Amino acid sequence: MDKWKKKMGILMGLGSGMAYGVYSTFVGVAGTKSPLSIVQNALVVAMVIFGINDFLAGIFLTIYNAKQKKLNQMPGAVGSFAGKLVILASLLGGPIANGAYLLGIALAGAAAIPISALNVIFGTIFARIFIKQNLSKRVGLGMMG
Repeated sequence: MDKWKKKMGILMGLGSGMAYGVYSTFVGVAGTKSPLSIVQNALVVAMVIFGINDFLAGIFLTIYNAKQKKLNQMPGAVGSFAGKLVILASLLGGPIANGAYLLGIALAGAAAIPISALNVIFGTIFARIFIKQNLSKRVGLGMMG
């Protein structure tokens, strides 16, 4: 791997970690304020946060794919079985996962944050099982680190 890719990978990893920390802090602080502090509103709040989070991710990924000249691959990917599974998982998993995350922070406090960080490992395992995505040694070692 060349130096530039290694440097970019480290910078993206650090940026992602910082964004996750800011997001978790924001959700933790906002969750103590009314009306977000009411547990019954957790699913509604989760859907709003899920929508904002995924909307921004979609914008950034679309820009990235446009720069990589890969937008023409999207229709085929969305129409595939794996693409349909990813869409279904995001529609169901986003609100449920964010709702559980908000409840975890509300009930367990900051202890829920490192536990929720394990979702990447489970997502990778499920991707391997259900959509037969290969896992390279480098990715496996990166998740352990």
